Amino acid sequence: MDSCKIDGSDLGKNVSPYSIHMNSSKTTTKRKITTLKGFLDSHKAKDGDEITHTRIGDHKSKIYGGKYNIPDNDLEEFFTLYKKDIIDKKGKEYLTERQLENGPIAIDLDFHYDYEVDERQHTSAHIEEIVLNVCEHLKSMYCFDEESFKVFVFEKPDVNRVSDKKITKDGIHIIINISVDKVVSKYLRECMLRDFPDILAELPVNNVDGWEGVVDNSVMARNTGWQVYGSRKPNHKAYAISHIFEMNFDEDDGEFRCEELNVNEYTKNIDLMEISVRNKNCQKLTFKTAFIPQYEQLVKSSAPQALDVSPRSNPIQAFQSMGTFSFSTYDLIKINKKEELDKLYSNYLLYVESQATFNELRDIIPLTLALPGSYYENGSYEKWFRVGCALKNSCPDDNRNLLLPLWLKFSSQSSTFNYNTIPELVQNWDRTSVKESGKLLTHKSITYWAKNDNNAVYKEICNNSVRKQLYKVVNETLDDPSNTCGEAEITKLLHILKGEQFVCAGFSGYGTWYQIVNGRYIENDSGVNLRNYVMTGFRTLISAEIHSKMHTGGANISVSSKETKKTELGTLKNIYTKLGREPDAKKIMNTAKHLFYEENLGSKLDSNPELLCFKNGVFDFHEGCFREPRPDDYLSKCTNINYIELADEHAPIIREIETFLHQLFPENELYDYMFDFMACTLNGTSNGKNQKFNMWIGDGANGKSVLITLLEAVLGDYKVDVPTSLITEKRARVGQHSGELLDTKGARLAVINEPTKGEKINEGVMKQLTSNTDKVTARAMYKEHETFVPQCCWVLASNVLMEVGSNDHGTWRRIDAVPFKSLFTANPVKNDPLKPYQFPIDPEIINKFDDWKEVLASMLVKRVMQTKGIVKECSIVRESSNKYKQKQDAFSQFVAEKIIVEEGGKITKSELTTSYRIWHEQNIGTRPPPGRELFENLDKIHGRKPSETKWHNISLKYDNDDDDPDDDC
Repeated sequence: MDSCKIDGSDLGKNVSPYSIHMNSSKTTTKRKITTLKGFLDSHKAKDGDEITHTRIGDHKSKIYGGKYNIPDNDLEEFFTLYKKDIIDKKGKEYLTERQLENGPIAIDLDFHYDYEVDERQHTSAHIEEIVLNVCEHLKSMYCFDEESFKVFVFEKPDVNRVSDKKITKDGIHIIINISVDKVVSKYLRECMLRDFPDILAELPVNNVDGWEGVVDNSVMARNTGWQVYGSRKPNHKAYAISHIFEMNFDEDDGEFRCEELNVNEYTKNIDLMEISVRNKNCQKLTFKTAFIPQYEQLVKSSAPQALDVSPRSNPIQAFQSMGTFSFSTYDLIKINKKEELDKLYSNYLLYVESQATFNELRDIIPLTLALPGSYYENGSYEKWFRVGCALKNSCPDDNRNLLLPLWLKFSSQSSTFNYNTIPELVQNWDRTSVKESGKLLTHKSITYWAKNDNNAVYKEICNNSVRKQLYKVVNETLDDPSNTCGEAEITKLLHILKGEQFVCAGFSGYGTWYQIVNGRYIENDSGVNLRNYVMTGFRTLISAEIHSKMHTGGANISVSSKETKKTELGTLKNIYTKLGREPDAKKIMNTAKHLFYEENLGSKLDSNPELLCFKNGVFDFHEGCFREPRPDDYLSKCTNINYIELADEHAPIIREIETFLHQLFPENELYDYMFDFMACTLNGTSNGKNQKFNMWIGDGANGKSVLITLLEAVLGDYKVDVPTSLITEKRARVGQHSGELLDTKGARLAVINEPTKGEKINEGVMKQLTSNTDKVTARAMYKEHETFVPQCCWVLASNVLMEVGSNDHGTWRRIDAVPFKSLFTANPVKNDPLKPYQFPIDPEIINKFDDWKEVLASMLVKRVMQTKGIVKECSIVRESSNKYKQKQDAFSQFVAEKIIVEEGGKITKSELTTSYRIWHEQNIGTRPPPGRELFENLDKIHGRKPSETKWHNISLKYDNDDDDPDDDC
C-alpha cells in the first residue's frame, strides 16, 4: 500500500440506543443559526441533560471549555455548520463527542518512543496488518455477508516530540463502521493485545504500561469522548484521514478482500457523520451461534462497567422507576425464565395502556399475538422474521425498540422456545432492516396477516376496539362539565373504523388523502369519501348503538343504572347529531389529518420495481407469481386490466398478435429483440440491466404509433408521455420539470413523441434517467419535492433523429436506434427495392386491442420471467445505431472520407483546418468546431508530439484539384 501524505488542511442511520427510554423524547425548537458558535451557544447542556459533546479548554490559551447537548435530529445541522466553519475555512476547534452504547468501533493507538526518534516508525503495511487483524477477530464473532463496510484510519502529519518528558509520541485513530456494544469492543481490545506484540514487533514502543498503554482502554471499554474530525487538543495538531479501506467478505472462501479508496476524492465531499462515533447508520451484524455463550459470559463478567448501567437484582426493576419506564438490552439478555419474561411483559402492557404514543399501535399487540403457529413454530422462520421486521419498522424513530418486548413475547409462544436464546433474539432485532426483500413491512402487514390467517379473532379484536373507544368518547364527554363531544376522541374512533382504508399524506388545505381500494392507493380529493362516511356510515353505527342500548336492561335494572343509561343515551344522541352537521364534520376531518397521517407516503408509493398491479391482483416478479395485493406493496398505479392465465381458448388471439408483430418486424432477429423489449417494460428492474434509450425511427405509416397505443392498452397507468424538453434542457433545470418528471415515478414506459428537427439530446440527463440507480428530484405544483429512481424504459418515437453532441462510449452504448422498416398502405407493392416490407393497412386494428391487451400482457409476463428483463443485443439495431453514430460524429465521417494512411505523407494544422471547414459546410451545413478540438480529435487517432505542427504518415484525399486547400490559401 502506498503511504498517503497527511496535511492538516485535508480535514474535512439507525440502530437503537443501548438504553431505551420509553417516555417521549424532548423536542428541540429550531431557529435559523448560521454559525457553529451560534449553534453551540444554543445547545449548551443544562442540568439533567445528556452531555453529547464537550469542548476541551485551556486557560493559558484562552480556550474555554464547554458541555453540549446535541440531539440526533440536530446533528445534520451541526455537521453542516462545523464543516463550513472548521473544515472548509480551516478553522480551529476543540470538540469531542461521546460514544454511543451501540456504535462504530473506535480504536485509539498511542505509541511512545525514545526521544531520539524523530520520524514515524509505522508504515502503511503496519496499518493494513492492524486492520486485517481486527477484522479477523470480528469474523470469529459475527456472521458477515456480501455487504461491505468501511474502515477509516486517521493520523497526524508527523510525530510529536515532547521535550519536557523526553519522549516521542505518535498515534493512530481507527473507526470501523460496524455497530458493536462495549462488551464486544472491550473483548476486541483483549484480542488485539494478544496479537500486537507479534504483528507490530518492529516498532520500538516504549510505553510505561507496554502494549496495554498502546491500545487505549478508556476508548474501547467505556464511552470516553472522541475528537470530532478536524478538532484537536489545544496547542496540538489535528488528526486527518490517511487511509480508507473498503472491506468485502468473500462468502466462497470466508476471507476479507481489502480495497484502499482514494482519500483525496473522499475528502472533497466529506461525510462527517460517516466518520463520527455517533454514527447510527453502521452495519449491524448477527452473532455466530458459537460465540453467543462466550458473549453471555462476557456480559456477566463485565456488564456493569462495560455497559455503563447500574446492575439490577432482576430485570423487572427496569419497569419500576418512578413513572418513567425504561429498559436496556442488558435487562433483556438476563432473562432466562418464562416467569421473568411474563412479569416484564405484564408491566410493559401497563405502560402501553398509559401512553398516548400507543394510540395507533395499541391494537398491534393483540393482532400480533393472534397470528397462528405458522408464524412462530418450527419451519416458520421466514414468516417469523417478517413479523420482526414489521414490528421494528413500526417503532417511532426516537424509540426503535419500543415493540421489542412484544416480539420476545410473540417468539416465546413457540413450543420449542429456549429462553437462553433471548440474547440472540435481541441481536436479530437489531439486524431487522426497514426493507426486507424490497417490501416495506409495517404494522399494516401484521393487520393483513391476522385478517387473512385468523379472521375470527381479527374481527373480535376490531369490534372490541370500536366499543372500547366508543365508550371512552361517551365517558370523557360525561366527565366534561360542558357535556360537549370533542373531535379528538371521535377521530380516534374514526381511525379504528377506517384507518385501514384511508390515509393522509399531507396537511395543506383539506389534506392530501388516499383511499385504499383492493390494495391500491387512489387519491381521494380532500378525503371526500371519508367525510361522507362521517356524515352517513359513522352515524349509522352510532344509531345502532342507541337502538341497542334502548332495548337492553329492562325493568330490573337499578335506579342508578337507569340514570347512567339515560345519560349515555343522551351523549350518544349528541354525538349522532354532531356527526350530521357539516361544520362539525369539517372539524373532525381536520383533526383526522393528523391521526391518519403516514409520513413519507409519497416516496413509498410505487417504489417496488418488481410489482405490477392489475385490477384483480398483483404480479410479483420477485416471487414469480400472481397474488393478492398486500399493505406493504404501496401501489397507486395500475394496468387497469385483469391478469389472466393463458389457455387454449386464447390461441386465436395469440396468432393475431404474433401476425401483427411479425408485420411490424418482419426480420426474425428484430422481432425477437422487440418482443423482449416489450416484455422488459413490465418489470421496473429491467432498464437497470439494459440501460438503454430506445429510438424508434422510420417514415410515416410504419406502425410506431400503433405499437405505442397497444402498449398503452397493456400498461395503463404505467405508460406515460413526456415532452422532449425533459431530455434536451440543461440538467440544472430538470428539477423544475414538476409534473413531467414526477409522472415517470413508478412508470415502466416513458414515451417521447416526435421531436423537432435539430433538437439536441442532453447526454448527461439521458444517462441519469437510464441508469436505474441515479436518483432524480421532481415537484408537482404546490407539492413538496420527491426524490426517486426512475424505473421506466425510455422510447423516443420519431421520423427524424435527434442531435447527439457526445462521442463517448457511455452515451452511445445506451442508444438503440430501432428501424421500423415496414410500410402499411392500402396498396402494398411486392418486391419494392426501396420498401420491401409492405402490408395492407387495417383501419380497424386499434379496435382489436381491447381483445388483445390481457392476452398480450400475459404473453409478456411469461416472456419477462424467462429473460429476467434482459434484452439481448440485436445486430440489426446495432448496425442502425452505428450508422446513426457515424452521422452524428462528423469528424469520424471526415476521417473516413478525406484522410488516408500514406508512408511519408503529412498534414499541417492549416491544411487540416481548411479542408475540414470546406467538408463540414458541404456535408453538415453548420459551423465546424474550433481548431483546438479538431487537432485533439486527430491526435487521438493518429498521434502527434506536442511540439509538432503536423501529422506524419497520413495525407488528405482530394476529389479534384479545385478542392486542394493550398489553392484556397
